[in-house]
Amino acid sequence: MDIRSAEKALEYSKNEGGRIVMVLGEEAKEVCEGLDPSGVERFIKNHMDELGALVLVGERMKPFVEKDKTKIHHANDLPGGIELAKSMTKEKDIILSCVKCFR
Repeated sequence: MDIRSAEKALEYSKNEGGRIVMVLGEEAKEVCEGLDPSGVERFIKNHMDELGALVLVGERMKPFVEKDKTKIHHANDLPGGIELAKSMTKEKDIILSCVKCFR
């Protein structure tokens, strides 16, 4: 999973209609190569207007919350990110999870 995968998933999800809450990041920076923070920063710059909200997962993603505290949130791990996204959605909304993790 890399940032291009997240972009493709977002494009696909937009076809479904409905508000999109995306969970994006990494469970641990030790996971393979992790998720490139500079790629996440570009993603935010290029796609934030397409999202209802963004939940960033992982310690290295925390600084990006400062870019828009009303729409960008942080969770320490994937389960926390999913729970936070659920709390921000209503029926017919989409939760899009793109979190790089080792399973």
